[in-house]
Amino acid sequence: MMKKKYTVFVSSTYEDLKEERQEVMRVLLEADCIPCGMEYFPATEDSTLDFIKKIIDDCDYYVLILGNKYGSTDSSGQSYTEKEYLYAQEKGIPTLSFIRNNLNSLPLELCEDNTKKKKRLKQFRELAKKNKICKFWSNKDELARRVLQSISQIIKDAPGAGWVRADFPIEEAVAALDDYTASGIRRIHPRSLSVPSFEQVFTSSSCRRIRVLAFNAHSFTHAHKSELINLLSSGGDILFLLSNPNTLFIQQAAEMEGRRSSAIGDVLPSSLDIMKAIVKEADKRTKSKGTARGKFEIRYYDTELRNQMLICEDSEENYYAWMTVLTPPLAAVNCPMIEFSDSTRCVDYFNTIWDRHEKDSIIL
Repeated sequence: MMKKKYTVFVSSTYEDLKEERQEVMRVLLEADCIPCGMEYFPATEDSTLDFIKKIIDDCDYYVLILGNKYGSTDSSGQSYTEKEYLYAQEKGIPTLSFIRNNLNSLPLELCEDNTKKKKRLKQFRELAKKNKICKFWSNKDELARRVLQSISQIIKDAPGAGWVRADFPIEEAVAALDDYTASGIRRIHPRSLSVPSFEQVFTSSSCRRIRVLAFNAHSFTHAHKSELINLLSSGGDILFLLSNPNTLFIQQAAEMEGRRSSAIGDVLPSSLDIMKAIVKEADKRTKSKGTARGKFEIRYYDTELRNQMLICEDSEENYYAWMTVLTPPLAAVNCPMIEFSDSTRCVDYFNTIWDRHEKDSIIL
């Protein structure tokens, strides 16, 4: 029998349920599922909501976690969490609701204080209770147990399409890794977006240039939008090498993760929108100060490796390099990040690709 993994979209408000979301993600991984969440993609604009819908489309199940906050809303007053829920219902994706039941004992910071939002939240809770699978919880451990029990049951009762691992072009991947492995490994970090050394270098005042090689850089630009604006407006340079979305490998990588062949490429417009916003805000800041912003350039490149490389350069021309090896079906935030000891080799590798694709510049 072919072994399948099932993708599960986890939806909730964010700030008040961080720890609960982490526990749910953990138990889903233990259940051999692929959790999808928007920790680094806050739903606050229509373009991002469109991207979220594409992610939900590719999921087998949808998990809703409700606390005592209604969350960010659109111009009509409807929360983006409720929008996600209704969209999953509309698409016929099996949904599981997990509703907090000890609201009176919660501290004020975890409770909704807006009268209109309180009313909308009450209505949303009543709607979520109508799910075939609806459980109540009072703490993160109880929530995790109920999610694990429920997801295991629904997989038995209503197995989704899931995904099956396809052949991976390992020869090309190994060849592409040669330039990296020759640089030596200083450390391997367990999670790509919580590496202290990277954060320290990237956000320091001495950082003058960053080079980013990525499939579409969507998670990176979302997570570090403010830092990128600060760097650019202070005269620092930003160079992006993005994978050409029309290559066969990009399509194969998406299919291998159980998604449509165009799924990875479809995210690129959203990434470019974020980059435009970064440049626009940096221009605004430098104009007010009467200074010049740094260089911002993007180029396409062809790749046979699913990866993300980050290189920071400081004012004394010291280099620091990291690479996240994206291993399907895991998302970037769950993949290990390698920190290299000989960063100059990584810079040479990046520059070689950069120069080769001079004619493939992207104009924002």
